[in-house]
Amino acid sequence: MKKLIILTGPQGAGNHLFSKCFATSDEIGGWKGLLNDYWQGHHKEPFNEVWQGHRDLDIDDFDGYDYWVTSVSIPYVKNGELNVPDIANFYNQVIALGVDVQIGLISRDKNILEAQQIRVREEFTLPQFMNYFADRMLPIHYLSHETLVLHKANYINYICNLIGFPNLNISSINEVLVDSNANKKYINHVDEYWLDNHVHLSISESKNAI
Repeated sequence: MKKLIILTGPQGAGNHLFSKCFATSDEIGGWKGLLNDYWQGHHKEPFNEVWQGHRDLDIDDFDGYDYWVTSVSIPYVKNGELNVPDIANFYNQVIALGVDVQIGLISRDKNILEAQQIRVREEFTLPQFMNYFADRMLPIHYLSHETLVLHKANYINYICNLIGFPNLNISSINEVLVDSNANKKYINHVDEYWLDNHVHLSISESKNAI
């Protein structure tokens, strides 16, 4: 049976990064164009015509590979307008074709998402993502941008084992993630915080065996 994972998350959560990691495998079909370009718009994602409602999914879309990845953010931009993809409809179309499908929800720090979305898109769109999945009964896995950056190949292969995908090449994944420190530009130095005194007191007590 062919397998598909739908990657989705808020704008700026890391859809491209996860997609690029999966694309490194010769056994997995997906967004291969990301291996040639650092970033591409979602209109170049292989299943974009289905996401945009231009056509229905077809079993021929899964030719060439037994494992597939598709990626779409919530919302995504179409003709300059924000649109919420119909994840549930896409999921049901995949099921109807006899393909095993799972959904991965990508998370990133909420404060960084807000800063990134307002900086790049001048609008905080996280609520649209949260509202979409609030009451939907869909089988999902929670994926983490921060855990991917920290644990690299170990984490992505943990996900592969979880969803029944072939493991990815460690060196290829580490090469993709070598410069992935996208959160750093949003982090500011903190001179002092109210909890510091409690921590310092605990350290002092530990040193003095109190």
